[in-house]
Parts: sequence; structure tokens; C-alpha cells
Amino acid sequence: MTTLVEHVTKFTGENFHTWQMKAMYLLMRKSLLGLVKGREPCPSKEAPGINEWHTKNERALEHITHGLEDDFIHHITGITDAKTAWDELEKLFGTQAKNSKINILTLREMKQ
Repeated sequence: MTTLVEHVTKFTGENFHTWQMKAMYLLMRKSLLGLVKGREPCPSKEAPGINEWHTKNERALEHITHGLEDDFIHHITGITDAKTAWDELEKLFGTQAKNSKINILTLREMKQ
């Protein structure tokens, strides 16, 4: 019998790409990846399905937030859109962040 994983190892500041891939597969399995990747934009306030979209957005944001160590949650505090939170983490720690290791070390030093 195969056991499905319901969570991913938390992002610790040193494993973003591994965490990102695992989180993407979890979000995919939960039918939330399209929302996080921007393929399911928020419908207008009167559109049918608006409540379902908000529910999916909250679930996706929950998975993203629970996948972060406490030291990194502040980067997305106040963000209520899962895509925006995902994009912010990518900007800070992904391949676009050329100095992400330096940024992480600096954040840790500032905290101490």
C-alpha cells in the first residue's frame, strides 16, 4: 500500500529548490497548483465560483505557509493570495535571487 504525503519538509533557508519541487507536487495532487502558478486567476466578485476560488486560495496559502520554518513566515505575512506568496518566495530564494545564500546568512545573522 502506498502512503500519500500530506506535507513537505519545511523550507529551512538552505533547500529552496528541493522544497519548491516537493511543494509543487503536493499542490498539484491537491488540485491547487494551477491557482498558485496563475492559471486560475481570481474571478470577479459576482462570478460563479468566486467562493470556491477563495477556498482553494486559502488551502494553497495554508500549504505554502505550513511548509516554511518560522524564521521565514514573515516574508509572506499579510499576503492573502497564494500566487503572490509563491512568487515572493521565488523572488527571495529562487534562481532569480542570485545572492539567496548570502541573503539567508544575512537574515540569520540579523536574528542573532
